Amino acid sequence: MKTRIFHVFLPLFLLSLAIGCSEKLPYEVAGIRGTITFDGKPAPKGLRLQFTPVSGEGRTSEAIVGDEGKFKATYTRSTEGIQVGKIIMTVSWSGGPDASAPPDVAEIVKKFGGKTKGFPLEITEANKEFNIELK
Repeated sequence: MKTRIFHVFLPLFLLSLAIGCSEKLPYEVAGIRGTITFDGKPAPKGLRLQFTPVSGEGRTSEAIVGDEGKFKATYTRSTEGIQVGKIIMTVSWSGGPDASAPPDVAEIVKKFGGKTKGFPLEITEANKEFNIELK
């Protein structure tokens, strides 16, 4: 009898865990990957991009620029993308406290970093080739 109860309730328990653990997002999020350039050249590897909703509601997505200026935005640990809508992208240097930013990074951060600066974007749909050109 105990074995039979176990076999009936174990699948139900596992199913409830799977349903309960799936992440339901309160905002529409679009998967975004792409390339970022500055003055026509790929942005430096290690540049941190933050995508913050203009409305102030929702959450900020982040990306670290890799080789050739490529990036993939992350909304949560398990969700790729950026919240749909008007966004301000800001930049910073992701190097550790002992790592000084290369000169081209310092110029980008000076122009597009901080809370009062940034680069306006509008996210409307998922885009696997989202290109951002900073000047």
